[in-house]
Amino acid sequence: MLGRATSLGPPANLMMQLKQLKAYVLDSINRTEGGRLTLEDIQQYISESFHIEYELSAVTGS
Repeated sequence: MLGRATSLGPPANLMMQLKQLKAYVLDSINRTEGGRLTLEDIQQYISESFHIEYELSAVTGS
């Protein structure tokens, strides 16, 4: 194990995805055309951008 670094945090690709998602959310809430950002909007963005599928009930607890 000598010379082998261990990672003490989230994977780099996860951090990139979080930054990209944050930028999407901030951009969406700052648009001047109105409308609310919904969980469905975020779910669709994650699905299209990261190819990750999940049920909204896993997020909302309902």
